[in-house]
Amino acid sequence: MTSPEIIERLLSEQVNQMNMMKFLTVVLSLILASSVMAEQILSPYEYLDTTGARELTPFTINNEYFIAVAQLARDIPGTPPNMNGGDADVDVLIYKINHGKHVIHQRIPGHGNESTAFFTIGNDAYLAVASVHSGPKAPFNHHTYSMLYKWDGQFFYPVQQFYSYAAKQWHFFSIGTRHFLALAEGVKLPDGEQKPEESNSIIYEWNGERFQPFQKISSQWGYSFQFFRLNGENYLAYADHLKQSTLYRWDGAQFKEYQVFPGDGGRSFEAFTIGNKHYLAYANIKSDSIIYQWNGKQFETYQALQGAGGRNFTYFTLDGKHYLLRVNFITGDRTNPKSALQSPLYKWMNNQFEPIQNIPSFGGVSAHVYRYDDSFYMTFANSLSADLRFKVRSVIYKISQAPVLEYG
Repeated sequence: MTSPEIIERLLSEQVNQMNMMKFLTVVLSLILASSVMAEQILSPYEYLDTTGARELTPFTINNEYFIAVAQLARDIPGTPPNMNGGDADVDVLIYKINHGKHVIHQRIPGHGNESTAFFTIGNDAYLAVASVHSGPKAPFNHHTYSMLYKWDGQFFYPVQQFYSYAAKQWHFFSIGTRHFLALAEGVKLPDGEQKPEESNSIIYEWNGERFQPFQKISSQWGYSFQFFRLNGENYLAYADHLKQSTLYRWDGAQFKEYQVFPGDGGRSFEAFTIGNKHYLAYANIKSDSIIYQWNGKQFETYQALQGAGGRNFTYFTLDGKHYLLRVNFITGDRTNPKSALQSPLYKWMNNQFEPIQNIPSFGGVSAHVYRYDDSFYMTFANSLSADLRFKVRSVIYKISQAPVLEYG
């Protein structure tokens, strides 16, 4: 074999080795990608046209599927972007699921809609809407009405109005045969002081015909309630932006303060159980969100989920595995916010939550899990676009199918 032939052969073998290395690299990349994609639990299924959406509440009536959309505001043409501006006179949308797609079934006139809560009492179905303010443009009136609607077989119609001050959330729960509706409310404006009547959230009780005031909860800037049962006791967690958030326990006649959580910036709580351990996830917009664990007497810090911007939590299980979505709203302050964020989905691994997936969020506010035609989905409310406009699409995510899925 001549010298040129030897050189050609050596070069050919080197090229083959390089091709083999490239091939192995591609195969390895595909394997790693498959491993990562196996953890992509949430995938976009449908986008809904919404404006300042604060909550997408799924519910069923007579085996028909609906989603109520609370919308805060709409953009005013020709005005600069402002998360504290816009036109607050905007409808609550009722979507009906038809052949797997969502079509608008009803528009309920509203104003500054922050949340919707669906519930039933006996054979009757209701929808409560919390309104933070009213008016076609800023400055808005925080002294306004929040509404209760009843289903007439085809549509919702108003049955009761509640005088409220900067209302953020309705939360329905029952203790025995008694039914309650808690309204988180209040705000402290930078140029004014709170009046005594503006510093309370209210729990209402059903009297058989309507809801009437039952108990006041001390508030400054109330955001949400979460009711849960633990070891035979009834608890109500309350999140406040300016004061310490508080856990209340039912004493048989009313709720009594049981535990306070340090710091301000509270937005919401989510209670869940893993094995025989009980946890309470606390979303905080100003600092890290915290997972608390029950120690038999009270909740103590168990794990910090790094980063500010927390607005809500949604817990669910899939194939016996535990997941927790943290919905991120904004970082920065309300005068210069960053709304284009990532909301992390955590998986319970080695006795703690580890992030496995990020979903894009634009002023994310809330998420809910529901089931339709043997598949599982999650609503995700986006309220503020990257350029701080209210018009931004909210998302329906499909959750990987599994024989068993639990959600709270």
